[in-house]
Amino acid sequence: MRDWDEEESPVPRGFVHTRSSTSAALQVCLQFNVYMSAIFLVLQSLALTEKLRTFELDVFGKVLAPLTFGVWCASEVFRLWFGFTGNLQEKLPQMSVFLLLSLFPQLPCLLYLMNLQDLQFPVERILGGFMFTFTGVELVMGYHAMQALVKKQTTSYSRLVSEDKY
Repeated sequence: MRDWDEEESPVPRGFVHTRSSTSAALQVCLQFNVYMSAIFLVLQSLALTEKLRTFELDVFGKVLAPLTFGVWCASEVFRLWFGFTGNLQEKLPQMSVFLLLSLFPQLPCLLYLMNLQDLQFPVERILGGFMFTFTGVELVMGYHAMQALVKKQTTSYSRLVSEDKY
């Protein structure tokens, strides 16, 4: 490793060189999920509208499918926002909310929309499978990114405490 003179340092004067703990893989996955969520939103809403308009569903199907889809829509926006901000700005609370929203209500809603409805179109299973897979992969990547973030913040805190002692 090379020792840098102050004149030829790659870090500008006044800046502290710290290693970033953001996950590029998670960020790419989140970016693709934004596009996939938009496609899923449009096609799932069209399929749901067609089912409710054309077929005679029982009361359970008429109420639960739109309710589940609405919960998915509302929580997906916040989940992706918390994922982006938590990962890029290295904020632990946002990453925690992202992981919690991924576990519940996203995975149960996607599971219902993918497999548990009485009447399903083939596109619902396919898109639901993609979304379920995306969310599962993001859950694993987010967990590892959060572990790295906790490790970095713990190290930074212990370094700060040890500097205060002396």
